[in-house]
Amino acid sequence: MTSRPSKPDDRVLRYLRLCAERTHERTEDQIARDLDFGSPAALYQKLNQDGFPVCPVCGETPAKPNHCTRKGQRQRRAKRGTGQAVELPPAKRAETLIRKAIQNMETSWLYLDSRREFYRDERFDTISDHPNASATHYRDVYPPGEEGDEEWRKLCERHGQDPSVDHFFAPVAPIATSEGASPFPPEPLPELIALYVLTGEPLHPLIEALHPNPLEVDQVRLDQAVEELWHKARQLATLVRGGIIRRGPSTGDVSPREQSAARFISNQLSKGTSEADIREVLRKRGYSQQQITRLKNLKIDPPQ
Repeated sequence: MTSRPSKPDDRVLRYLRLCAERTHERTEDQIARDLDFGSPAALYQKLNQDGFPVCPVCGETPAKPNHCTRKGQRQRRAKRGTGQAVELPPAKRAETLIRKAIQNMETSWLYLDSRREFYRDERFDTISDHPNASATHYRDVYPPGEEGDEEWRKLCERHGQDPSVDHFFAPVAPIATSEGASPFPPEPLPELIALYVLTGEPLHPLIEALHPNPLEVDQVRLDQAVEELWHKARQLATLVRGGIIRRGPSTGDVSPREQSAARFISNQLSKGTSEADIREVLRKRGYSQQQITRLKNLKIDPPQ
């Protein structure tokens, strides 16, 4: 006689109910309440702990381990919207200021014409070298007396001049002056390299042009530095535009397609369209129930 299989335990039934109720167009909040959980997140975490392929962060199923994890850190889910928006000043208001900055960067090339750099002891030793410079030399610049007379005489001899004159013009008077040493290349090179990278130009030609031995470049550290530069540039722009920077992962991006769908949801809800009808429209467009719930919570109003 074949024995009857045992009744599924509560863990299995809970997971089956989640799957079943999602097919009946119920919201994640409704499903969580039906299963006696205070929030969808609490339900997702419990199902994940029970061993089911449910992402404990977004509720996607089936989901691989660390579905919402990047580089070992949990990504913050897009923040639930409040429906309130602050219109920002038009970016075009800064056009004159940014154009001036670009002009400053263009003229900064003048500093590189006479520059020579040497890398020693992990410092960039810089010299300003003007091999084709010209100058007018004056006797009274040198100390009075025999010592000054001797210096003036040697200078005149180098340039084929009579030491009895009080000044002379030298059409070729090379000048080399020290500009100091630093662990970083001197300005304006850091700004120019950063500008090159942020405009999306390929790095390889720049390495070929500036690195003394391109084959020895630390590619891993280089890629990391580029990523950090973009990250810092975005943080700076966020602060300048009045945004908030928090510790940890960001709230995540909303693609143009998702933004349009979120506005569609808000618009339809304001017209009294049922949530079930809205979900049916978006489901036919390829959105999952979890995605629809996330986009609804953003509360993005249509443009005014």
